Amino acid sequence: MLALTRRAAALAALAPLAAALPLGAAAQSHKALAALLVDVPQWKGGKADGMSVQMQGQDMTWATREYKRGDAEITAILGIGHPMGAQVQMMGLAGGGAAPEPVTVKGFPVFSMYDKADRAGIVIVSLTSGNPFNTQAAAAPTLMIQFTRVGPDEALSFAERFDLAAMRDATRK
Repeated sequence: MLALTRRAAALAALAPLAAALPLGAAAQSHKALAALLVDVPQWKGGKADGMSVQMQGQDMTWATREYKRGDAEITAILGIGHPMGAQVQMMGLAGGGAAPEPVTVKGFPVFSMYDKADRAGIVIVSLTSGNPFNTQAAAAPTLMIQFTRVGPDEALSFAERFDLAAMRDATRK
């Protein structure tokens, strides 16, 4: 149950960021977003779950689903107002030996980081137009793919398996 512990720890660590973000998302059910985290061939998907939170008048809604294949693990997080966007911005600025590589998937801007030594990283697909990693982007609709024991190309390919346009439409205000 390491993955559940990791997800709980990530959510707990990110909660304090929520109060500081300029969020403007309309309240919506995380269940609608969870339905978009579909089965992926060759991966065993866990049950999709999520949260809808209002803090200090700000709304956040996101859904998560874990996928496993052997010892490889991927967690997909889809939502709007998820505080991880701000955390990743800080990670990109801090460096830490990981170089962000800008790319696109199905026309959506992608930010990715990969730690070769740990064979782990994150792929973030911004479901908006414009610069997805500016200060307002922390509240933007986002698909995040956190991965361990998977290469960066496979993680990017994993993101391509989702209907990103449907995800964008489901997270619009």
